This record gives sequence, C-alpha cells and structure tokens, in this order.
Amino acid sequence: MPSACRARRARGLASRLLAADRDGAEVGGPTILTTLLPGYACIIPDDPPDFAGQLGRVLARLHAHGAGPGLPDVLTVPTPVTDPVFDGLHDAWGQLAAAPRVLTHYDFWSGNTLWLDGRLSGVVD
Repeated sequence: MPSACRARRARGLASRLLAADRDGAEVGGPTILTTLLPGYACIIPDDPPDFAGQLGRVLARLHAHGAGPGLPDVLTVPTPVTDPVFDGLHDAWGQLAAAPRVLTHYDFWSGNTLWLDGRLSGVVD
C-alpha cells in the first residue's frame, strides 16, 4: 500500500492528494493540490494535558503504519558528541537501526496540527 494511502487510513487526519505538478511544467513551479482539512492552528491550548495526550496518541497512530517502499530513509548514524545528555545514544544505535521502519512526520509538533472544538482534526506540513 502506498504511504499516502497509509496516512489517509489514520482516520481522515491527513489531507488527500488531488493533483500534482512535480516539475512545475503546468503551473510554473512544483505544486500539489490537496483536500482541505477542517480546523485551525493552536499552539497555546486551554487544557495542556489533554492537548499533549491527543498529540501523543495521533503520533503513535502515524508510527503504527509501516513506511512502505519509495520513502527516503532519514535514519542516519548520529555524530559522536561528548555532552552527557547524549550518553548511551551510540550504544542504543544498533537496536534503533534494526527496528522496522515506520511512517513518521519528521518535524511533528503542535504547529503542524489542526484543531476543531478542542479535538485534533488534522496533521499537516
């Protein structure tokens, strides 16, 4: 199953691709046309614990889908650092690198989400 279809299976949280002009031959620059998702941006929630919980649950749903063929592998060996905050990172690298690849939103944060009536309604970017 193509990765775009996997994202759509996440219960309507991702827009659907309607058309694409990859090289810009039709409109003068690379362009995509997608469906409109309901909601608005919100980075200062009324209920931070609920907000964070919804973000976490949606991210887990995205990661539950295998990456599928054709997506770039963005997992690279980390640069060695001496900061103790990163102790153990290289030790854990082999385990992480061996894990199954999953669909991910590379820079997932609340600014890349849409909200409607206190509920997360879409993931964008």
